[in-house]
Amino acid sequence: MAAAAAFANAPASRLTAAVSRGGAAGGADVVAARAPAALRGIQQRRRRQHRAAAAASSGVRLGAPHGHNSSSASSAAAVGFSTGSSSRGVVGSSKHTNTNSSSGSSSSSSRTTRTSPTLCRASASAAVAAPAAADDSDGTPASTSYRFVVVGLIAFALLLCNADRVIMSVAGVPLAQLHGWGPKSLGLVQSSFLWGYMLTPLLGGILADRYGGKAVLGAGILLWSIATIATPYAAMTSLPLLLLTRAVMGLGEGVALPCMNNLTARWVPKAERSRAVAACMGGFQSGSMVGLLAAPAMLAAGGIAGPFVFFGVLGIAWAAVWAFAATAKPAQCDKVGAGELRLITGSAGGGGGGGAGEKTDAGVGVDGAAAVDDDESLRAAMKANITQGGSFADFKSNVNAMAGASGDFGVGVSSKDEKVEVSGGAGSGSNRVPFKLLLSKAPVWACIVANFVNNWGYFILLAWMPLYFKQVVGVNLAQASWMSALPWATMAVSGIFAGTLADSLIAKGWSVTTVRKLTQGVGFIGPAVSLVALTFTSTAAGAVAALTVAIGCTAFTQAGFLVNFQEIGPRYVGALHGMANTAGSAAGILGTYMTGAILESTGSWRAVLFITAGVYAFGAATWLAFSTGERVFD
Repeated sequence: MAAAAAFANAPASRLTAAVSRGGAAGGADVVAARAPAALRGIQQRRRRQHRAAAAASSGVRLGAPHGHNSSSASSAAAVGFSTGSSSRGVVGSSKHTNTNSSSGSSSSSSRTTRTSPTLCRASASAAVAAPAAADDSDGTPASTSYRFVVVGLIAFALLLCNADRVIMSVAGVPLAQLHGWGPKSLGLVQSSFLWGYMLTPLLGGILADRYGGKAVLGAGILLWSIATIATPYAAMTSLPLLLLTRAVMGLGEGVALPCMNNLTARWVPKAERSRAVAACMGGFQSGSMVGLLAAPAMLAAGGIAGPFVFFGVLGIAWAAVWAFAATAKPAQCDKVGAGELRLITGSAGGGGGGGAGEKTDAGVGVDGAAAVDDDESLRAAMKANITQGGSFADFKSNVNAMAGASGDFGVGVSSKDEKVEVSGGAGSGSNRVPFKLLLSKAPVWACIVANFVNNWGYFILLAWMPLYFKQVVGVNLAQASWMSALPWATMAVSGIFAGTLADSLIAKGWSVTTVRKLTQGVGFIGPAVSLVALTFTSTAAGAVAALTVAIGCTAFTQAGFLVNFQEIGPRYVGALHGMANTAGSAAGILGTYMTGAILESTGSWRAVLFITAGVYAFGAATWLAFSTGERVFD
C-alpha cells in the first residue's frame, strides 16, 4: 500500500508508471486510495450539472440494452456517469433500469454491464442538452448575468492600474523642481515603471492560463498598490530607490492586461467579447482621466504623498473584494446560473467561453463534448473501471469518449503502450507554450508590432502631455492636468463605441478579418494624422482638439489587436498577449526615455510628434498587410 499512499499526492500523468508496473490489478490497488475523495470532489463541483442532467435524462435515449423499453433511458447511468455521483457508474459500469413507460416507475436490475463509449457520449449529450431548471436548489437563479459583475470588477482594476501610473505624470513636475531633475532624469523616472512592467506580461499570461486569472490579477494589484503607497517616500530618500519602487510597481501592473484577456475569454461569450474588452479598456482609459483630474487636488491637500496613498489603499480594498466576489472560471461561481453558464460555454449556441479546445469546469468543452476535467476525474475513472473488472482497453476507450476521442480538452489516452497521457489543453498544468510555432506565424507578429506601436504612442502621450501643455500652450499644472484629461475621457467613450461597432458589423455578416483591419486601421492612422496636425498649432483649443482626436482614435485598437489574440489562438491567448505586451513595454521604455532625451538636447516638441506619427504609420501598414481574424492555432 506504499504505492497507494504515494499515489494520493501524485498528478494524473503518473498513472502511466503505476499501470505499466502493476497492470490492471496493481492499478486497482493504487487508485483505490484516492478514488473516494475524487468522487466527492467531482460531486461537489458538478452539482448544478447533475441536477440539469437529472431533469432531462429521462427524455434522452442512450441506446438502452436488452430489457429496456425503447421509449425511455437509464437516468441513473446518465447522471452517474456525467457527474460522477454514482460510485459504480463513473467509467467502468452503470446500473441499467427497467422502466415501465405507462407508469414511469423503475426498478434496479441485478445485471451490471460496462459503459460503452456510445453511452459515454450520449450521457454527456444529455448533460449538455438538458434545459436549465428555473432555480438551482441553493437559490441561484438559472438565468443570471453575473458575468457583467466580473467584467465590471476587471474594468475597475484596470482603472486603478492606469490611475496609479499616471499620477507620476502630474507629481513628477513638482518632484523634478524639488530635486533639480531635468527632462532626461524625469524621463528616466517615467520609464523605470516599464522596467518591471516588461518582465511580467508574458509570465502573467502563462500563469493566468495555467492557474486562472483571478489569483494572478489579485496578486498583481496587491503588489502594485503597495509599491504605489511607497513611491513618494522612496522619492524623498534617493533617486535609485524611487526607480526601484517604480519598477516593482510595473512588475505588478504587467499582469493586468493578460489577466483581463484570460478572464474575458473564460467569462464572456464570443458574441459579447468585443464589448466586454472595450468596457474593460474603458476602465483602463478612465483611470488616466481620473488620475489626471484627481492628482492636482490631492497634491494640494495632502502633499506629494496624497494621491499615491489614496489610490494605493483603494487598490488594496479592491483586492479584498475581488477575493470573495470572483472566480477564475464561471463554473466555479455559485452566483452563475445554469442558463448563463451554458451561454458562456457555448453549449447553448452562444459562443465559446474559453475558445475552442479549452475545457470548462463543468466538464463540457465549448463544442458540447464531455471532458475529463482534472486529475481527480481521471483517478476516479481508473478506480471505477479496474475494480469493476474492466480491462485497461475499456478504460482507454471510455476516457477518450469523454474527452471527445482526441484529448483536445485536456486529457487523452493514447493507444501507444497503453499509457495515460495528459495532453496539455488550455489551462492544463502540463501545458507547454510552443513559442517557436507561435513566432513562426505572420499574424502573431502583426499583433506584436501593433502592441509595440500602440505603447510607443500611448506612453509618450500619457507621460508627457501635462508637460506639453505647460511648456507649449503656457498653462499652469492644474490647467494642464484638466486639458490632458479630456482626451482620455474621450478615449473611454470611443473605445466602447468601437467595440459595439465591431460586434454589430460582425453580426451583419462582415468577416472578422475585415472588421479587425478596419478598427485597427482607424486606431493607428487617426493618431498619425492628428499628431502631424498638432505640430501646426500652439493654441489651447487646437492642441486639445488634435490630441482628443488622436487618443480617441487610438481607442479603436481595443476592437482590433487586443481582441485578435483570442481569435488567432484561443488556447494560447495569455502567452500571445504576454509576448505582445512585453514588446509594448520595451516600446514604452524606449519612447518615454527618448522623448526626455530629445527635449533636453533640442527642446523640440515637433521632432517628438513627427517621430511618433511615423511609428503609428508603420504600425498601420504592418497590420493591414499581415493580420487576420481567423484562427491560426488549434
